[in-house]
Amino acid sequence: MEFVMSPILEVLIGIFFIFSLLSILVTQINAIISQVLRLRSGYLMDTVKNLIHDPELTARFITHPLIKMVEFKDVEGLEKWDVILPKQELTKDQITQIVEAGRSGVDWLDPKNFSSVLLSLISVHEDKKLFVVLDDIAAQMDNEQLRRDVRRKINSVVETGQGIDDLVAAINSLPASAHKKALVDRLRDISKEIGDKGLKTDINVSLMAGVEYIKDQYLKNAINTILTTSKTLEEVEEKITKWFDDANYKSSEIFKRHMKWYSYLIGLLIAILINVDTIYIALKLWEDPVIRSAVIETYNNVDLNELQASFDEAEATAESTADVTAQGIFSTSEDAAGTLDLILDSRVPIGWDYTDLSAVLASNPNDLRLRDSHNIWNLIPGNNPNWVWMFGLKIFGILATTLAVGQGAPFWFNILKQIR
Repeated sequence: MEFVMSPILEVLIGIFFIFSLLSILVTQINAIISQVLRLRSGYLMDTVKNLIHDPELTARFITHPLIKMVEFKDVEGLEKWDVILPKQELTKDQITQIVEAGRSGVDWLDPKNFSSVLLSLISVHEDKKLFVVLDDIAAQMDNEQLRRDVRRKINSVVETGQGIDDLVAAINSLPASAHKKALVDRLRDISKEIGDKGLKTDINVSLMAGVEYIKDQYLKNAINTILTTSKTLEEVEEKITKWFDDANYKSSEIFKRHMKWYSYLIGLLIAILINVDTIYIALKLWEDPVIRSAVIETYNNVDLNELQASFDEAEATAESTADVTAQGIFSTSEDAAGTLDLILDSRVPIGWDYTDLSAVLASNPNDLRLRDSHNIWNLIPGNNPNWVWMFGLKIFGILATTLAVGQGAPFWFNILKQIR
Protein backbone atom coordinates (compact mmCIF):
# COMPACT_ATOMS: atom_id res chain seq x y z
CA MET A 1 0.00 0.00 0.00
CA GLU A 2 1.38 3.39 -0.96
CA PHE A 3 2.07 5.65 1.97
CA VAL A 4 0.06 8.89 1.90
CA MET A 5 1.39 11.86 3.85
CA SER A 6 -0.96 13.94 5.92
CA PRO A 7 -1.40 17.59 4.87
CA ILE A 8 0.24 18.74 8.10
CA LEU A 9 3.34 16.65 7.42
CA GLU A 10 3.52 17.94 3.84
CA VAL A 11 3.30 21.53 5.08
CA LEU A 12 6.10 20.89 7.57
CA ILE A 13 8.27 19.24 4.93
CA GLY A 14 7.79 22.19 2.60
CA ILE A 15 8.77 24.64 5.33
CA PHE A 16 11.76 22.62 6.55
CA PHE A 17 12.90 22.08 2.96
CA ILE A 18 13.05 25.82 2.19
CA PHE A 19 14.79 26.43 5.54
CA SER A 20 17.50 23.93 4.65
CA LEU A 21 18.06 25.45 1.21
CA LEU A 22 18.24 28.97 2.64
CA SER A 23 20.71 27.79 5.30
CA ILE A 24 22.99 26.38 2.60
CA LEU A 25 22.80 29.61 0.61
CA VAL A 26 23.60 31.69 3.70
CA THR A 27 26.64 29.52 4.48
CA GLN A 28 27.86 29.84 0.89
CA ILE A 29 27.49 33.62 1.00
CA ASN A 30 29.35 33.62 4.33
CA ALA A 31 32.17 31.70 2.63
CA ILE A 32 32.32 34.25 -0.17
CA ILE A 33 32.43 37.15 2.29
CA SER A 34 35.10 35.41 4.35
CA GLN A 35 37.23 34.84 1.26
CA VAL A 36 36.81 38.26 -0.33
CA LEU A 37 37.36 40.21 2.90
CA ARG A 38 39.98 37.75 4.20
CA LEU A 39 38.26 37.70 7.56
CA ARG A 40 40.43 34.94 9.00
CA SER A 41 43.50 37.02 8.26
CA GLY A 42 42.00 39.90 10.24
CA TYR A 43 41.16 37.70 13.22
CA LEU A 44 44.70 36.27 13.20
CA MET A 45 46.14 39.79 13.13
CA ASP A 46 43.97 40.76 16.10
CA THR A 47 45.20 37.70 17.98
CA VAL A 48 48.83 38.64 17.40
CA LYS A 49 48.24 42.26 18.41
CA ASN A 50 46.38 41.24 21.56
CA LEU A 51 49.17 38.89 22.63
CA ILE A 52 52.18 41.08 21.85
CA HIS A 53 50.59 44.41 22.76
CA ASP A 54 53.81 46.39 22.26
CA PRO A 55 53.43 48.33 18.94
CA GLU A 56 57.11 48.24 17.97
CA LEU A 57 57.50 44.55 18.76
CA THR A 58 54.26 43.87 16.88
CA ALA A 59 55.58 45.77 13.85
CA ARG A 60 58.82 43.78 13.88
CA PHE A 61 56.94 40.51 14.37
CA ILE A 62 54.40 40.88 11.55
CA THR A 63 57.14 41.91 9.09
CA HIS A 64 59.53 39.10 10.06
CA PRO A 65 60.53 36.88 7.07
CA LEU A 66 58.93 33.83 8.73
CA ILE A 67 55.67 35.68 9.38
CA LYS A 68 55.02 38.31 6.66
CA MET A 69 51.49 39.21 7.72
CA VAL A 70 51.50 42.67 6.11
CA GLU A 71 52.62 44.47 2.97
CA PHE A 72 54.65 47.45 4.10
CA LYS A 73 56.28 48.69 0.88
CA ASP A 74 54.38 51.96 1.11
CA VAL A 75 55.70 52.80 4.59
CA GLU A 76 57.59 56.07 4.41
CA GLY A 77 61.33 55.51 4.61
CA LEU A 78 61.07 51.75 4.16
CA GLU A 79 60.16 51.61 0.46
CA LYS A 80 63.39 49.86 -0.50
CA TRP A 81 63.25 47.25 2.28
CA ASP A 82 61.79 43.78 1.83
CA VAL A 83 62.28 43.01 5.52
CA ILE A 84 63.05 45.00 8.64
CA LEU A 85 66.45 44.17 10.06
CA PRO A 86 66.45 43.08 13.72
CA LYS A 87 68.33 46.16 14.94
CA GLN A 88 66.95 48.63 12.41
CA GLU A 89 65.54 51.73 14.08
CA LEU A 90 61.85 52.51 13.51
CA THR A 91 60.04 55.79 14.09
CA LYS A 92 56.64 55.97 15.77
CA ASP A 93 55.02 56.91 12.45
CA GLN A 94 56.65 53.94 10.71
CA ILE A 95 55.51 51.59 13.47
CA THR A 96 51.93 52.89 13.19
CA GLN A 97 51.96 52.56 9.38
CA ILE A 98 53.32 49.01 9.55
CA VAL A 99 50.77 47.84 12.14
CA GLU A 100 47.97 49.40 10.08
CA ALA A 101 49.35 48.29 6.69
CA GLY A 102 47.38 46.12 4.30
CA ARG A 103 47.29 42.46 5.26
CA SER A 104 49.14 39.98 3.07
CA GLY A 105 46.38 37.40 3.46
CA VAL A 106 48.15 35.11 5.95
CA ASP A 107 45.33 33.22 7.69
CA TRP A 108 47.39 30.81 9.77
CA LEU A 109 50.66 30.81 11.71
CA ASP A 110 52.64 27.83 12.87
CA PRO A 111 52.53 28.17 16.68
CA LYS A 112 56.19 27.14 16.86
CA ASN A 113 57.09 29.96 14.48
CA PHE A 114 55.18 32.38 16.67
CA SER A 115 57.18 31.26 19.70
CA SER A 116 60.62 31.23 18.06
CA VAL A 117 60.19 34.57 16.27
CA LEU A 118 58.83 36.33 19.35
CA LEU A 119 61.66 35.02 21.53
CA SER A 120 64.29 36.02 18.99
CA LEU A 121 62.89 39.54 18.79
CA ILE A 122 62.89 39.93 22.56
CA SER A 123 66.48 38.74 22.96
CA VAL A 124 68.08 40.30 19.88
CA HIS A 125 69.16 43.58 21.49
CA GLU A 126 70.54 41.91 24.59
CA ASP A 127 72.97 39.72 22.65
CA LYS A 128 75.08 42.74 21.89
CA LYS A 129 74.73 44.40 25.29
CA LEU A 130 75.82 41.33 27.23
CA PHE A 131 78.40 39.65 25.03
CA VAL A 132 79.77 41.98 22.36
CA VAL A 133 82.61 43.26 24.57
CA LEU A 134 83.52 39.70 25.55
CA ASP A 135 83.64 38.70 21.90
CA ASP A 136 85.73 41.75 21.00
CA ILE A 137 88.31 40.80 23.62
CA ALA A 138 88.43 37.20 22.45
CA ALA A 139 88.91 38.36 18.85
CA GLN A 140 92.20 40.01 19.86
CA MET A 141 93.77 36.83 21.32
CA ASP A 142 97.06 35.82 19.71
CA ASN A 143 96.56 32.04 19.74
CA GLU A 144 94.26 31.27 16.79
CA GLN A 145 93.05 27.90 18.10
CA LEU A 146 92.20 29.28 21.55
CA ARG A 147 90.61 32.34 19.96
CA ARG A 148 88.32 30.24 17.81
CA ASP A 149 87.41 27.96 20.71
CA VAL A 150 86.45 30.83 23.02
CA ARG A 151 84.53 32.72 20.33
CA ARG A 152 82.67 29.55 19.40
CA LYS A 153 81.57 29.12 23.01
CA ILE A 154 80.54 32.79 23.20
CA ASN A 155 78.44 32.41 20.04
CA SER A 156 76.88 29.25 21.46
CA VAL A 157 75.78 31.13 24.56
CA VAL A 158 74.42 33.98 22.43
CA GLU A 159 72.50 31.63 20.14
CA THR A 160 71.15 29.17 22.71
CA GLY A 161 71.46 31.02 26.02
CA GLN A 162 73.12 27.94 27.46
CA GLY A 163 76.71 26.80 27.97
CA ILE A 164 77.85 29.66 30.20
CA ASP A 165 79.58 27.20 32.56
CA ASP A 166 81.52 25.76 29.61
CA LEU A 167 82.50 29.27 28.56
CA VAL A 168 83.70 30.13 32.06
CA ALA A 169 85.71 26.90 32.21
CA ALA A 170 87.29 27.58 28.82
CA ILE A 171 88.34 31.10 29.82
CA ASN A 172 89.69 29.98 33.20
CA SER A 173 91.80 27.31 31.47
CA LEU A 174 93.54 29.89 29.26
CA PRO A 175 97.21 30.64 29.96
CA ALA A 176 97.82 33.80 31.93
CA SER A 177 97.69 36.90 29.74
CA ALA A 178 96.21 40.37 29.51
CA HIS A 179 93.47 38.97 27.30
CA LYS A 180 92.56 36.32 29.87
CA LYS A 181 92.39 38.95 32.60
CA ALA A 182 90.14 41.14 30.42
CA LEU A 183 87.91 38.17 29.62
CA VAL A 184 87.63 37.20 33.30
CA ASP A 185 86.81 40.79 34.27
CA ARG A 186 84.12 40.99 31.58
CA LEU A 187 82.70 37.65 32.67
CA ARG A 188 82.52 39.00 36.21
CA ASP A 189 80.58 42.03 34.92
CA ILE A 190 78.20 39.78 32.97
CA SER A 191 77.68 37.54 36.00
CA LYS A 192 76.87 40.61 38.08
CA GLU A 193 74.32 41.78 35.48
CA ILE A 194 72.79 38.30 35.41
CA GLY A 195 72.68 38.14 39.20
CA ASP A 196 71.24 41.63 39.57
CA LYS A 197 68.38 40.73 37.23
CA GLY A 198 67.78 37.37 38.88
CA LEU A 199 68.32 35.48 35.63
CA LYS A 200 68.76 31.74 35.34
CA THR A 201 71.79 30.49 33.46
CA ASP A 202 69.93 27.39 32.26
CA ILE A 203 67.54 29.54 30.22
CA ASN A 204 68.59 31.92 27.44
CA VAL A 205 70.30 34.77 29.28
CA SER A 206 69.87 37.23 26.41
CA LEU A 207 66.18 36.46 26.37
CA MET A 208 65.74 36.96 30.08
CA ALA A 209 67.70 40.20 30.00
CA GLY A 210 65.72 41.34 26.97
CA VAL A 211 62.45 41.00 28.86
CA GLU A 212 63.61 43.86 31.08
CA TYR A 213 63.50 46.16 28.07
CA ILE A 214 59.98 45.25 26.91
CA LYS A 215 58.00 48.49 27.02
CA ASP A 216 54.53 47.00 27.30
CA GLN A 217 53.78 45.85 30.84
CA TYR A 218 51.23 43.23 29.71
CA LEU A 219 53.70 41.36 27.52
CA LYS A 220 56.51 41.85 30.04
CA ASN A 221 54.46 40.25 32.82
CA ALA A 222 53.33 37.41 30.56
CA ILE A 223 56.85 36.49 29.39
CA ASN A 224 58.30 36.93 32.88
CA THR A 225 55.69 34.53 34.26
CA ILE A 226 56.56 31.96 31.61
CA LEU A 227 60.31 32.35 32.22
CA THR A 228 60.13 32.16 35.99
CA THR A 229 57.99 29.01 35.87
CA SER A 230 60.16 27.23 33.31
CA LYS A 231 63.33 25.21 33.84
CA THR A 232 64.62 25.10 30.26
CA LEU A 233 64.38 27.10 27.06
CA GLU A 234 62.45 24.23 25.49
CA GLU A 235 59.83 24.53 28.21
CA VAL A 236 59.63 28.28 27.59
CA GLU A 237 59.00 27.69 23.88
CA GLU A 238 56.35 25.07 24.65
CA LYS A 239 54.48 27.42 26.99
CA ILE A 240 54.55 30.30 24.50
CA THR A 241 53.37 27.93 21.78
CA LYS A 242 50.45 26.85 23.99
CA TRP A 243 49.76 30.50 24.85
CA PHE A 244 49.38 31.27 21.16
CA ASP A 245 47.36 28.09 20.53
CA ASP A 246 44.89 29.00 23.28
CA ALA A 247 44.54 32.57 22.02
CA ASN A 248 44.10 31.35 18.45
CA TYR A 249 41.42 28.90 19.55
CA LYS A 250 39.53 31.68 21.30
CA SER A 251 39.88 33.82 18.18
CA SER A 252 38.46 30.98 16.07
CA GLU A 253 35.50 30.67 18.41
CA ILE A 254 34.89 34.43 18.17
CA PHE A 255 35.13 34.13 14.38
CA LYS A 256 32.49 31.38 14.40
CA ARG A 257 30.19 33.43 16.64
CA HIS A 258 30.54 36.43 14.36
CA MET A 259 29.84 34.27 11.32
CA LYS A 260 26.70 33.09 13.12
CA TRP A 261 25.56 36.70 13.41
CA TYR A 262 26.42 37.21 9.75
CA SER A 263 24.18 34.23 9.02
CA TYR A 264 21.24 35.90 10.75
CA LEU A 265 21.86 39.16 8.92
CA ILE A 266 22.28 37.51 5.52
CA GLY A 267 19.26 35.28 6.19
CA LEU A 268 17.19 38.37 6.98
CA LEU A 269 18.31 40.13 3.80
CA ILE A 270 17.57 37.10 1.63
CA ALA A 271 14.19 36.56 3.28
CA ILE A 272 13.29 40.18 2.54
CA LEU A 273 14.65 40.22 -1.00
CA ILE A 274 12.85 37.08 -2.18
CA ASN A 275 10.04 37.27 0.39
CA VAL A 276 10.51 34.02 2.28
CA ASP A 277 7.66 34.48 4.75
CA THR A 278 7.19 31.44 7.00
CA ILE A 279 3.60 32.33 7.90
CA TYR A 280 2.58 32.95 4.29
CA ILE A 281 4.27 29.74 3.12
CA ALA A 282 2.54 27.67 5.81
CA LEU A 283 -0.89 29.13 4.99
CA LYS A 284 -0.46 28.69 1.24
CA LEU A 285 0.75 25.10 1.56
CA TRP A 286 -2.14 24.30 3.90
CA GLU A 287 -4.80 25.95 1.74
CA ASP A 288 -3.61 24.80 -1.70
CA PRO A 289 -3.06 21.05 -2.17
CA VAL A 290 -1.75 21.63 -5.71
CA ILE A 291 1.09 23.83 -4.48
CA ARG A 292 1.70 21.41 -1.62
CA SER A 293 2.00 18.44 -3.97
CA ALA A 294 4.34 20.35 -6.28
CA VAL A 295 6.66 21.23 -3.38
CA ILE A 296 6.68 17.63 -2.13
CA GLU A 297 7.52 16.44 -5.65
CA THR A 298 10.47 18.82 -5.80
CA TYR A 299 11.59 17.70 -2.36
CA ASN A 300 11.42 14.02 -3.30
CA ASN A 301 13.62 14.65 -6.35
CA VAL A 302 16.37 16.24 -4.28
CA ASP A 303 19.28 14.22 -2.90
CA LEU A 304 19.68 15.30 0.73
CA ASN A 305 23.19 13.85 0.83
CA GLU A 306 24.23 16.15 -2.02
CA LEU A 307 22.74 19.12 -0.18
CA GLN A 308 24.64 18.06 2.94
CA ALA A 309 27.85 17.88 0.91
CA SER A 310 27.23 21.38 -0.50
CA PHE A 311 26.78 22.74 3.00
CA ASP A 312 29.87 20.96 4.36
CA GLU A 313 31.99 22.33 1.53
CA ALA A 314 30.73 25.88 2.07
CA GLU A 315 31.29 25.68 5.83
CA ALA A 316 34.81 24.31 5.36
CA THR A 317 35.57 27.13 2.91
CA ALA A 318 34.28 29.79 5.30
CA GLU A 319 36.48 28.48 8.13
CA SER A 320 39.47 27.54 5.98
CA THR A 321 42.91 29.01 6.64
CA ALA A 322 44.15 28.11 3.16
CA ASP A 323 45.26 30.82 0.75
CA VAL A 324 42.38 32.66 -0.89
CA THR A 325 42.29 32.41 -4.68
CA ALA A 326 40.13 33.97 -7.37
CA GLN A 327 39.24 30.47 -8.55
CA GLY A 328 38.07 29.53 -5.07
CA ILE A 329 35.85 32.61 -4.81
CA PHE A 330 34.44 31.97 -8.28
CA SER A 331 33.71 28.32 -7.44
CA THR A 332 31.89 29.25 -4.22
CA SER A 333 29.93 31.92 -6.09
CA GLU A 334 28.84 29.35 -8.66
CA ASP A 335 27.67 27.03 -5.87
CA ALA A 336 25.68 29.87 -4.29
CA ALA A 337 24.06 30.70 -7.63
CA GLY A 338 23.09 27.05 -8.05
CA THR A 339 21.51 26.96 -4.59
CA LEU A 340 19.58 30.17 -5.31
CA ASP A 341 18.25 28.63 -8.53
CA LEU A 342 17.15 25.57 -6.57
CA ILE A 343 15.32 27.79 -4.07
CA LEU A 344 13.55 29.70 -6.83
CA ASP A 345 12.63 26.45 -8.61
CA SER A 346 11.46 24.69 -5.44
CA ARG A 347 7.80 25.68 -6.06
CA VAL A 348 7.61 26.92 -2.48
CA PRO A 349 5.41 30.06 -2.53
CA ILE A 350 8.03 32.79 -2.24
CA GLY A 351 8.77 36.01 -4.11
CA TRP A 352 7.18 39.43 -4.48
CA ASP A 353 4.47 40.73 -6.76
CA TYR A 354 3.05 44.16 -7.49
CA THR A 355 -0.46 44.60 -8.81
CA ASP A 356 -2.56 47.74 -8.37
CA LEU A 357 -5.80 46.59 -6.74
CA SER A 358 -7.47 49.99 -6.41
CA ALA A 359 -10.29 48.99 -8.74
CA VAL A 360 -10.73 45.64 -6.99
CA LEU A 361 -10.91 47.36 -3.57
CA ALA A 362 -13.58 49.72 -4.85
CA SER A 363 -15.71 46.99 -6.44
CA ASN A 364 -15.21 44.06 -4.05
CA PRO A 365 -13.55 44.79 -0.68
CA ASN A 366 -13.75 41.09 0.20
CA ASP A 367 -11.71 39.93 -2.79
CA LEU A 368 -9.09 37.38 -1.70
CA ARG A 369 -6.38 39.25 -3.64
CA LEU A 370 -6.64 42.00 -1.05
CA ARG A 371 -5.34 39.54 1.55
CA ASP A 372 -2.26 38.51 -0.45
CA SER A 373 0.83 39.80 1.35
CA HIS A 374 2.99 38.82 -1.63
CA ASN A 375 1.52 41.80 -3.41
CA ILE A 376 3.56 44.82 -2.31
CA TRP A 377 0.60 47.07 -3.14
CA ASN A 378 -1.32 45.61 -0.18
CA LEU A 379 1.49 46.55 2.22
CA ILE A 380 1.79 50.20 1.22
CA PRO A 381 0.18 52.52 3.79
CA GLY A 382 -3.15 53.88 2.59
CA ASN A 383 -3.71 51.34 -0.16
CA ASN A 384 -5.37 48.58 1.83
CA PRO A 385 -7.45 49.15 4.98
CA ASN A 386 -5.80 46.04 6.50
CA TRP A 387 -2.24 46.98 5.57
CA VAL A 388 -1.10 47.38 9.22
CA TRP A 389 -2.21 43.85 10.12
CA MET A 390 -0.73 42.39 6.94
CA PHE A 391 2.53 44.30 7.38
CA GLY A 392 2.84 43.09 10.97
CA LEU A 393 2.31 39.47 9.92
CA LYS A 394 4.86 39.96 7.15
CA ILE A 395 7.48 41.17 9.61
CA PHE A 396 6.73 38.27 11.94
CA GLY A 397 6.93 35.77 9.07
CA ILE A 398 10.25 37.18 7.81
CA LEU A 399 11.75 37.16 11.30
CA ALA A 400 10.60 33.58 11.82
CA THR A 401 12.42 32.62 8.63
CA THR A 402 15.55 34.45 9.76
CA LEU A 403 15.62 32.68 13.12
CA ALA A 404 15.03 29.33 11.46
CA VAL A 405 17.83 29.82 8.95
CA GLY A 406 20.16 30.76 11.80
CA GLN A 407 19.78 27.21 13.20
CA GLY A 408 21.94 25.98 10.33
CA ALA A 409 21.40 23.47 7.57
CA PRO A 410 22.45 20.36 9.59
CA PHE A 411 19.56 20.96 12.00
CA TRP A 412 17.00 20.88 9.17
CA PHE A 413 18.76 18.03 7.35
CA ASN A 414 18.46 15.82 10.42
CA ILE A 415 14.73 16.49 10.66
CA LEU A 416 14.16 15.91 6.94
CA LYS A 417 16.18 12.67 6.96
CA GLN A 418 14.14 11.36 9.87
CA ILE A 419 10.92 12.18 8.02
CA ARG A 420 12.12 10.68 4.76
